[in-house]
Amino acid sequence: MSIQLQDRDAMAKALRSVADIAHARERLFPALLKHAGEEKEPEGVSLAFELAVFDYFDGLPEAAKLGFAMFRDRIFAAFSRPAA
Repeated sequence: MSIQLQDRDAMAKALRSVADIAHARERLFPALLKHAGEEKEPEGVSLAFELAVFDYFDGLPEAAKLGFAMFRDRIFAAFSRPAA
């Protein structure tokens, strides 16, 4: 069963609603928004998210990585929310 991801506007709004953090808006969200509107298998949704997070963590201080853990599940939920 595939998942149709939200369109770009809906996904951007959902992401900002759970973590309106400047650094995430500049580096993480654009990587996630590349997948807006796509249809993916559940594994593909998870992989796209994990690859974006991996790239986002590159060069990020350890303290920021720990802080991100508080938002990780909510950001994934906002990213992986099916289109209406």
